Amino acid sequence: MFNADGLGTPPRDWGVHTIHVYTLRMSARFNDLHIATDCPDNVARRINTPRADSTYRIPGLRTLCHRFDHTTLRHLPTRAFLLVRFNHEEGSRLVCGRPCPDSDLDKDMLPVDHPMGPQEASEPAAVPPMSSAAQTLLAALLVRMTLQAPDRTWATAGWHHPPRHIPNAFPNQNELGKALWGPTTTGACAGTGSPTPSSSLRP
Repeated sequence: MFNADGLGTPPRDWGVHTIHVYTLRMSARFNDLHIATDCPDNVARRINTPRADSTYRIPGLRTLCHRFDHTTLRHLPTRAFLLVRFNHEEGSRLVCGRPCPDSDLDKDMLPVDHPMGPQEASEPAAVPPMSSAAQTLLAALLVRMTLQAPDRTWATAGWHHPPRHIPNAFPNQNELGKALWGPTTTGACAGTGSPTPSSSLRP
């Protein structure tokens, strides 16, 4: 999610960074991440539908349930869930049946009974190992990626509401390279355009 244009995630660009153009709210639970947005179907597809260069997007991620108001994904290696739903009061009360009786997967969605192939199973090994502290930091960056100061002096992620002194990069920021990459506790954050590393990683 924090890597774009081949600067990270070898051996190919997973392309999940494209969800930054949407307004997102993260709600993290143990092994169960909820993303609330105005466009749940679009966001879910940018996370899980295969790109032209592969039969899958994120290794091991499958669609468990798909309806007009939400999509529930399952990560086969870790058994974790990801729910993408509408960002309104009704959406906040949504409880997915995992799957719901009227779930209807499109043909480009890989179901949970679709096994991982050898290449897909081996691809996560290309991701550098991380220490426990680095994993905690990465999780914190993810769930805080859409924060904005009440006085608008700083913001993170999609920059729909950037600081006054920084031009709004939306929507062209997707074409700019970004990388949050590295082993154990020595990872590096780099990129062009906004958000800049210095403004995203604030004390």
